[in-house]
Amino acid sequence: MQVRATINSTVAATTSIYVRDGGSWQLSNATDETLQLSHTVQDSERVTVTTNQDLSVTQTIVRTEEDIDRIVLTFEGAQSLSERRLWSYAQFDDAEGRIQNVWGVYSQRQYLNATRGHRLLPESYTVPSLSLRNETRLTQTLTQQFETAQTRQQTVAFPNVLEVQLIANRRQPTLEWTQQTDATSGPEITHLDGSNMSGSAAPLDRYVNLTSVSPRGYTKIVITNVDQPITEVRDIHNDSISLTTQTVREQNASLSTTVLNETHARIQLTGTDTGQPLTNRTLWLRGAAQGRATTNADGAIVVERRDLYVTASFAGVADASENAYYGPVQARVAFQPDPFDIYQLLTSLAGALVSVIAFVIFFAPFAYMRRDTG
Repeated sequence: MQVRATINSTVAATTSIYVRDGGSWQLSNATDETLQLSHTVQDSERVTVTTNQDLSVTQTIVRTEEDIDRIVLTFEGAQSLSERRLWSYAQFDDAEGRIQNVWGVYSQRQYLNATRGHRLLPESYTVPSLSLRNETRLTQTLTQQFETAQTRQQTVAFPNVLEVQLIANRRQPTLEWTQQTDATSGPEITHLDGSNMSGSAAPLDRYVNLTSVSPRGYTKIVITNVDQPITEVRDIHNDSISLTTQTVREQNASLSTTVLNETHARIQLTGTDTGQPLTNRTLWLRGAAQGRATTNADGAIVVERRDLYVTASFAGVADASENAYYGPVQARVAFQPDPFDIYQLLTSLAGALVSVIAFVIFFAPFAYMRRDTG
């Protein structure tokens, strides 16, 4: 950002002359002089404008009968920190609760509008000669030529500008509720999907450093035990972000497991009411060789075990085309331990016995002879 400005100042000087008359000073003469001064200054500063970054927010309200069962917030935008619009909080309908993101309200717009303009010099404009040394004449010449110039102005929205530091207040989104609620049935965040934002480690820009926590972008937040929708989402400049709302009915999902052999198992995800496979859905795994897998056209995955037990978890997903939300479900596969191999045990014991005999035959005589020579 570059700024060039003209500062006009007026200096008033009063000169007073006093004459001593007897034992006191008497005012003899006073003169007033006014000086008109004009100074042109310019400066530049690097800033980051964040007004035009992208982020879309979809609110899925999951209902059971007429009551709200849960709310699923989905965030879609660039995964680069310098290109993603950063949201600060989401407000519930009664304004007594909100979801606070890792970013607080960082800065707000100081002015609603800005006036941008430039002066068009007349064709008769001439650059004063360098040989002109009289400052008064130089000022008069410039003033006369600029007074005849035309000024073109444009009113624009004032941009959002980040300063040198951008601070994250917390490690993950949290619920803040001002009204008193029962701890056993109060609103809570039950699921978060997120990942570290890409872009040269932490910086938003090489002049804007993150000194608190690693920046994370969240793609999904699930809130349960809430009886009201979210009405607005605000960014770090306290500007409103567009919010799309859809309503779906809750459906149950189920996971069925089949052990294929001693190391592999098949896990299938289906809708409980329809029996139809849920395809292209992510299952999170524990105790398996991989941490997650995506269901195929049959709604199934094949996992390789790492432990005796493999746990598969489905976090839940909304399907607007079916007007359904398939809730979370979890299943565990138990593998049989490796069979006891008596032959392998006897082989191990025989190897140990041979080692003992070899020690007695080869080492014991040498130890006996050393004792005699001592």
